Amino acid sequence: MVDDMEVLKYEWIKLGKKKLFIVFSVLLLAGNLLTLYAYEKNTDRFFYGHEQRERYEAYLQGDETADIEEYYKWDKERQEAALG
Repeated sequence: MVDDMEVLKYEWIKLGKKKLFIVFSVLLLAGNLLTLYAYEKNTDRFFYGHEQRERYEAYLQGDETADIEEYYKWDKERQEAALG
């Protein structure tokens, strides 16, 4: 009797040899990735993260006004205390 794993392996090999299946799979994967990217790009979480990154970069360049809640100052002091 043929093992179920051998049958499954044989079926995947058959599918892999069909060019239409491979092309369709790649197109579906690309479509899903583009949809995920477009969805994540328009969320509030994305904009909040982008804004925080810009503020942090400004703070690192010496703009003290970018640290609205004094979180970056607190984080820097905490890191310095841990190092020294």
